[in-house]
Amino acid sequence: MKRELLIASAAAILLGAANTAGADSGAELEWKFRVFLDKKEIGYHDYRVSQDGAERQVATEAEFDVKFFFINAYSYRHENSETWRGGCLTEIDAKTDANGDDFVVQGAKRGQQFAVTTGEEQSTLPGCVMSFAYWNPEMLQQDRLLNAQTGEYQDVDIREGDLRTFEVNGERITAQQYDLVLDKGTISVWYSTDNQRWVALDAPAKGDRRIRYEPISVPNSPVRLSSTTAAAANIEG
Repeated sequence: MKRELLIASAAAILLGAANTAGADSGAELEWKFRVFLDKKEIGYHDYRVSQDGAERQVATEAEFDVKFFFINAYSYRHENSETWRGGCLTEIDAKTDANGDDFVVQGAKRGQQFAVTTGEEQSTLPGCVMSFAYWNPEMLQQDRLLNAQTGEYQDVDIREGDLRTFEVNGERITAQQYDLVLDKGTISVWYSTDNQRWVALDAPAKGDRRIRYEPISVPNSPVRLSSTTAAAANIEG
């Protein structure tokens, strides 16, 4: 998408987990967001996370349409499926149509490495890789993340920001802001202070505009790694 929408693309920048304790283990968790360009609603982004034995399956779908005088000036379609095990990404299959520009990212863990193919290009990453797993607060421990749209393994500096109040599932909750500082801009995400549920996102767009994710519904409890697994993922990834 050549930076039209830097969701790193939030639409693509998608997502990781592992063995999870708690009531949601084994159940399907679902995040639904309305997506806005400044104050105008332009589409949606949905995430589904489910447990299958020791593996966690992630599916995401996004559609954005920006219209100008009833003409569709920009369109974005993104689908991604991922498999995670032990806090590490083991497979990814992502397809994106960013206003007519097609992107395909496929990857799989091979022994102690993770092989990524984007079109005709191939690269090899360290064995334990995380994508932009916003729904998993353990993502905040990483200093490099895989972009599911472009296949880039991006450096990221994560900084804590201010508290803010959101309406989530019909309730007012307080959430902590975290800024993901990238070479091409800063993405802000918010997690509830009660149990670290991901609840919102804000990212830069072309022309000094902003992309906002407004929650329709989020799970009542988060997905997270055990502290031992998270530390290992951070060291190896």
